[in-house]
Amino acid sequence: MTRAGARPSRGEGPFDALSLPLVVLVLLFAFGIGMSPTCYTAHAYHSGEGEESSAAMADIPDDLEVEVKVGVLGLKPKGEQSVIGKKCDKVLYEQVALRIALDHIESENGTIIDLSSVIPARVRTDPKYVGDSTREVVANVTRWARSNIEACAMHEVLFDIETTSAVMFHAEDTVPNTVDMILGPRDAANHQCRLLREVASLGRLPMVTWGCTNVELGMAVGETANTTTISMLPENAENLEAHALLDFLHDHSWDQGHVAVLYTEGNTESTELVRRLNMIKSCGNQPHDVTVHAFGLPKESRDGPLNLNATSRVLNMIKEGDHNILVSALDFMDLPPVLYEAYQLGMVGEDNIWIYANDFTPGQLEVASKAPLGLLLEGMIEVDPSDSQRRLGELMHGSFSMGWTPGGASYTTSSNPWNRFKKMWSEQTPDQYPDLGLPEDFFKYAPLSANAAMVYDSAWIGLVSYLHRIINSDSLVHDHGHDDHQGEIVGTDKIHLHEDSVHVTGNSSNGPASSHMHVCATSESIPGALSFDGVTGPVLIDRYTKARAPVAKLISAVNLQWRQETSELSPYTYGSWPYIWDEGWRNLCSMPAFSLWETLSDMRALKYGSSETPPKHRSIYTSVEDMEEQNADNQKHMSIIIGVLVGTLALLAVVTIFLFYRYRTVHKKVIRNEKVAKDFQFEWETNAGRALTTLNSMIETMNEGGDHTSRNKASFENKLSEIRMYLLAQDARVDMNEVQDSIQRVGEKRYTPEVTAYLMEHALNAGLRTSEENCVYRRSNSFEKRIDKTSMRSVLEKSLGGSITSEESIETGKAAAEESVAEKIKRRLSTSTDTLNVISPVVDKVLVEQVKEKLIATLNMAANGDRNFDVFELAELTGDRPLSTLSLFLLHRRGVCSALRLDQNKLIAYVVEVENNMFDHPYHNRRHVADVVAGIYAFTVPGGCLYDFVQASPLTMLAVVFAATVHDLQHPGVSNAYLCKTLHPLAVKHSDKSVNESHHLSCAFDLMAQDNFNFVQGSIDVEDFLTFRSLVIEMVLATDMKSHFSILDKFKRFQKAREADPESLDIQSEMNNVFAIAIKVADLIHCSRPLKVHHQWVDCITTEFFNQGDLERAKNMQLSPGMDRNQPSGPLQQVGFTEIFALPLYKAWREYATTCGSQGGKKESQFYDGVNENYSYWLHASKTPATEKAAV
Repeated sequence: MTRAGARPSRGEGPFDALSLPLVVLVLLFAFGIGMSPTCYTAHAYHSGEGEESSAAMADIPDDLEVEVKVGVLGLKPKGEQSVIGKKCDKVLYEQVALRIALDHIESENGTIIDLSSVIPARVRTDPKYVGDSTREVVANVTRWARSNIEACAMHEVLFDIETTSAVMFHAEDTVPNTVDMILGPRDAANHQCRLLREVASLGRLPMVTWGCTNVELGMAVGETANTTTISMLPENAENLEAHALLDFLHDHSWDQGHVAVLYTEGNTESTELVRRLNMIKSCGNQPHDVTVHAFGLPKESRDGPLNLNATSRVLNMIKEGDHNILVSALDFMDLPPVLYEAYQLGMVGEDNIWIYANDFTPGQLEVASKAPLGLLLEGMIEVDPSDSQRRLGELMHGSFSMGWTPGGASYTTSSNPWNRFKKMWSEQTPDQYPDLGLPEDFFKYAPLSANAAMVYDSAWIGLVSYLHRIINSDSLVHDHGHDDHQGEIVGTDKIHLHEDSVHVTGNSSNGPASSHMHVCATSESIPGALSFDGVTGPVLIDRYTKARAPVAKLISAVNLQWRQETSELSPYTYGSWPYIWDEGWRNLCSMPAFSLWETLSDMRALKYGSSETPPKHRSIYTSVEDMEEQNADNQKHMSIIIGVLVGTLALLAVVTIFLFYRYRTVHKKVIRNEKVAKDFQFEWETNAGRALTTLNSMIETMNEGGDHTSRNKASFENKLSEIRMYLLAQDARVDMNEVQDSIQRVGEKRYTPEVTAYLMEHALNAGLRTSEENCVYRRSNSFEKRIDKTSMRSVLEKSLGGSITSEESIETGKAAAEESVAEKIKRRLSTSTDTLNVISPVVDKVLVEQVKEKLIATLNMAANGDRNFDVFELAELTGDRPLSTLSLFLLHRRGVCSALRLDQNKLIAYVVEVENNMFDHPYHNRRHVADVVAGIYAFTVPGGCLYDFVQASPLTMLAVVFAATVHDLQHPGVSNAYLCKTLHPLAVKHSDKSVNESHHLSCAFDLMAQDNFNFVQGSIDVEDFLTFRSLVIEMVLATDMKSHFSILDKFKRFQKAREADPESLDIQSEMNNVFAIAIKVADLIHCSRPLKVHHQWVDCITTEFFNQGDLERAKNMQLSPGMDRNQPSGPLQQVGFTEIFALPLYKAWREYATTCGSQGGKKESQFYDGVNENYSYWLHASKTPATEKAAV
């Protein structure tokens, strides 16, 4: 089910609502009142504990009746629904199960579960139902937590009661705006689960949920122990679901190929399932080699129907991929249009297998059996008249459904709570629940969805977790309502819990009757190791994670078959997973290599699509078995080819010997005339030879005698002119050849500091001229506008001159000490100073001017946000100074330096020093950083998403360019995971949290703290600098790929909240979301560049990955995915990266730009189209056979 919600409006968010409780906590801490360090561990059993447990109940007053207010999240009865909507609504089953549970608790009915031995008094419940919208859930939990913590603070401060160990009884409800415990939520996204858990813990409210796993709640082992929340879902439920699905595929030999997964976009559960499937594939002990292709289906709105046009495009893509194994994580109400569209494309029936990664209720199966497609799809898509009376169940024939076992997991006898629950269920009637409007046949079948059983067990667990404080309390305090009395303390040190069972000490005393009980829960007061036989199966709450411990047969699968004779879609049991459970299987990669599915031996023949036997998986992608067969055929063909090649080589050898003999014969004849040939070449191919030929002609004319007429004299003069011309041309030719040869030998070394400073000076001043024309910031009259070449050259000389070694100075002696810095640099850049001096000044000036013009044109491309910007060309034009040149150019062009009165010499020195500290890794180098600077700057120009944020704030503009400039400062060329696994000093220093990103920030601000580089000193006040620093930190930390999905999910939620209520957002919240996603887009900007540039970057990152893989191999570590140079992933890795990371990121960025950009997202759409173009290339390359690629 899709987990998405709108952002709370201003004033109703969790942090605003909890401001008062936080103040109270601070006051309590100031008075020295804190939580008790004592940690109690409760273990209560469903059966009696012997004589000692019976004695425990004797000390509780017989007439004690406790009123408990229960906040129920997500189960508020809905308004009017259609008949089909009622039948398909899973929530109805949970609402009925909860009411049965509360009724049994109040009436002390132990027919299904008997926990009377651990509930010390009669209970009267008062449920407070809340709807399922995120806004309503968060707002109510926040209000309850605030009221409860105020009440707890009042008891401690005013009455001096130690609330961590005492239980308060009130004659009247003194805290009407709170509840005593929370049940739910039934379904929530990852961030919502963690938020609700933290709010409940802060508000000291116990909470039991069946819709959030312990990982989603942030209660995994090692994360946190401070919680008042219990999860009814098994510990590490995400891993169990993924392993069960892979084992199911393995049992049918479908885990060695390609599988398509359909899910609703924004559904974090489905995204997590895909991620876990790919993670399990990398486990070394697993036999699975499945490749998962995820296909997200967008919705028209958060709670609206699917976008049918987009759904059609996605299904056509799956059809083109020729997938026949399809896993669906869609809700039941989204299935009709998807299945009908797939049916029309020939993707239903035959050898196509659909596996539904969720369970179905009896009502949903009835709708699939009875409701015609014409009715289900009315107003959605056009149904062919011949299909209008067809049932959805016919399209689901031969498919499989997997989900949590509805109840009775791991039980081996028929006498168990699940069977008793089913009997109790069948005895209910719809008229007992008039406000729910249940269908007439609602109780005809037991719930096939596990949520109903989980709700029943959750109610009992919640009461035990709450009421066991009476047993575990050091004192019972009864408030008689007197203002001058702090309360009567009853039974001090009367009852407490030992580790494994309930014990009683002390004497009994009479307690108050019909009182409202108030408990201030803490992490220590929520019982761990709580165990009883529940409806879902044996329940054991882990004392550390506060989640249900896994047991056998937690997951079930059914085969859905259409019975033509009765026109009914019936579920037939396939089996359960795992058939046995071992406590050593808790981690992702600790599951055994064999399948854990237990199938029924006497079950009816299964249906696989239209067949009774499992079909072979297929897709256009080559499977492992096909590759083995193809390799065998290739080996045969290779043997034949090798034989032909050997014969051909033998024939060529004979021909070569013959030709060599002929060549030797001819060569001897040529050598005899070698001198003649050289003279002929000199005479006729050089200007000097032509001059000598003319001179010989003159001599012959003179020797002809006699008649020296004026005509002969003119002829002699003309020929002498020709001789002089030929000789001068020959000299010029030799000189130009020397110049060209000098330029080639010098190469990139001709970029001396003087040349580089000259180029940077003209580039920056060109930016200043553009800034004067278009600047939006008000300039300071005292700021020096023009950049002086002297200052640029000085910084570059210091930067390079500082690296001259002491050994060089010792070798050169006194002369070296007197040598200028410029001469030292020139000497270091070339082995011979002659090679620099030989260049003609005229020629060099012409070349430098040409480079300058091309450099300014390239910088203007970046300044205009052109997608075709090529950073590799910029590096060549600047002598490998792309970062400092581009960053300074953009800041001066925008007028930031003038508006903030920055110290330009220190700014130049800082940026050059940052560039010097960039290591020359294949990917994480100064060229990548310059490309990121150009990428994020593209969104600040008019028409970009960031333009409205920076147009009136030069400080924000500075933070954007600065964050991009330093975001990879001193990058070590390896991932955070590698640094953590090898206990690198950086990982130790930064506690394994965003190691690289924290190091980049530390280096950047350490460098700025030095006086020579503090370009903001005296220009920006402390408050503005803290704002600047905060934004830079947020942006750089956002580049950690580990937080990619959480940041993207947060951004999507922000978009939906903005669409729902634009007035509810504050500018700081919007900036945090938008700037974090902006730098993430810029960090992957190469994905949108022209294919030639993008391909060059892919080669760079691949080389860097292989380098890390070599390091891991040298340390005998498990190689990270995609980093083994012996098994390169090729184009398929780029397809997966683009599908999972790049495309969703750019799509979300484009959607935000479309609604919020000043030009409707025109520029962001260009970059998104670039990603799509490159994705099409990689997708085509991944499908191209290796032989065809070699031919290309």
